[in-house]
Amino acid sequence: MVHDIARRRLVLFGGYNLIAGQRTRFGDTWEWDGKTWQQVSTSGPTPRNGATMTYDPIRRRVLLFSGNGPSGETRTWDGKSWREVKPAVAPGRFNSVMAYDEARQHVLRFGGWNGKTRVDDTWSFDGTVWQQINVVGPEARNHSALVSDAKRRRLVLFGGHDGARIFGDTWEWDGSKWLRVAFRVPRRRVDNGH
Repeated sequence: MVHDIARRRLVLFGGYNLIAGQRTRFGDTWEWDGKTWQQVSTSGPTPRNGATMTYDPIRRRVLLFSGNGPSGETRTWDGKSWREVKPAVAPGRFNSVMAYDEARQHVLRFGGWNGKTRVDDTWSFDGTVWQQINVVGPEARNHSALVSDAKRRRLVLFGGHDGARIFGDTWEWDGSKWLRVAFRVPRRRVDNGH
């Protein structure tokens, strides 16, 4: 779920429900105006969970990337329809994290699960093309949290897991490199609100 600032709506896409051991994935789009949820009738991405979303204030669009499966498609939501951004394909990821970097006016994405293993790659999106940034940073993980700290011109990443360990570390992206922040941290956790 993400806040569409220009339209003053929260946008929810996809996810899954587990009933009696049966997983059902959703491909529906919903919007919250502060009072009611409204399902939006639109064709869009295939049903999925594990996609990542953020809001791009320069392009005034919600951005959705990947999700379960090998697809690395990128889509934008303008309040009326989902559009696939071409040739914006990057390697597919499940439960990666993504945030808009206000200081540099692009979207940054980190980590996730590629269907075989967790990854530690960093990608930048300029509204048209994904570009991998070759930097050393946090260990491979998924289910982290990534948010913008506009005042300090940084993105902050917290936690996640690698399948065996749950992380409680904090990293900051300064536009060119990841910096591990060493100070008292919350308990290790995954799937925290972000």
